[in-house]
Amino acid sequence: RAPSFVSRDKAYIVWFTNEGNVNSNYEVGFRASNDSGATFGPITNLSNTDNSDSINAEIATEWGNIIVSYWEKNQTSF
Repeated sequence: RAPSFVSRDKAYIVWFTNEGNVNSNYEVGFRASNDSGATFGPITNLSNTDNSDSINAEIATEWGNIIVSYWEKNQTSF
């Protein structure tokens, strides 16, 4: 299940995947909707890292701001 947030007519979703990535690293995707999820805007790659995996994406909102967090993981550390 991808983390998401819905408030009134706004919907936001984040996820991590390596599908379609040239370097096979996991990246964090983000999409937003202004019509209660009927349609979504384009995918934005939030992490865009070459030498590590971006995992464990979470989303929250506060005072009209969208907050997304995730972990970067390489061969030696998080």
